[in-house]
Amino acid sequence: MKKIFLIIFLIFFIIFVIFFISNLFVSENESTKSLETYNDSISKIISLLNNDEKDKALKELYSLQRSIIKLKNESDKTFNGELKFEGDGSRKSSKLTDPFFLPKGVYKIIFKTKGFGTVRIYDYDNYSETLFSLFPEEAINGAEKLYKNTVDKELILEFSNLSDYYELYFEKLN
Repeated sequence: MKKIFLIIFLIFFIIFVIFFISNLFVSENESTKSLETYNDSISKIISLLNNDEKDKALKELYSLQRSIIKLKNESDKTFNGELKFEGDGSRKSSKLTDPFFLPKGVYKIIFKTKGFGTVRIYDYDNYSETLFSLFPEEAINGAEKLYKNTVDKELILEFSNLSDYYELYFEKLN
């Protein structure tokens, strides 16, 4: 029961932070309006959990998560020319990033690690590409790849077979 309340508290905190950020940086738009419809979501999720309706509570939570990601992506459209992803490499299984917005342009992608690892990129139009598939010590100083994004879009990265700390950067070239 303590885990449920901790999860609910974290969700409430995330919503509060997103509303605060959206009021500072994002003008009123569809994303903030979509979040306003979720003002009572936390109470509804608690009520559903208390009534042992876990499937409905989970559905409501996923709906809230999609709205939060949509708002995050709206604020990400103020892209400053560099994105960074990093991790400890302690997982051999695949790890997906949250969706992120990448504006149209040409990018240099840099992947640094002492270990081995594979990085794939996906979009919502069934496009996928392996960016890197490296053995130990191939990327100590950074393996690089040119990536052309022809339209503004949301992407997801998949990191797999990681054996050590890693960093991946997108640097906009034009």
